[in-house]
Amino acid sequence: LNDFLTTLHISCYSLLSLTHTLESLFIPKSSITALSFIGSQQIVPGYGVMSIAKASLEATAQQMAAALVDLFYSYHMQGPKQVRVNILRALPLNTLAARGIPDFLVSEESRNDA
Repeated sequence: LNDFLTTLHISCYSLLSLTHTLESLFIPKSSITALSFIGSQQIVPGYGVMSIAKASLEATAQQMAAALVDLFYSYHMQGPKQVRVNILRALPLNTLAARGIPDFLVSEESRNDA
């Protein structure tokens, strides 16, 4: 349970926390960007709890985008600041982080062979 909570805290809640901390610095047309992974939408062997964390991150970003429109429209008389929230969802790449996923290179090679 501790690993699960830590993973969600680092991979999802940190986006909310950081956004809240930096909220006063946003200017018109600011952009908040986070990185996700295709494992949020499909099974990636060995990815485990990170699949849940990345799916949670994407859902959180969608809700943040909607909430930021309302929040900035309410607090700024000149209208919304048009803060964008973007999630980049990467496909499997042979990176240092990806090498930490058990059998990642094997599954990547089998996808390339298909």
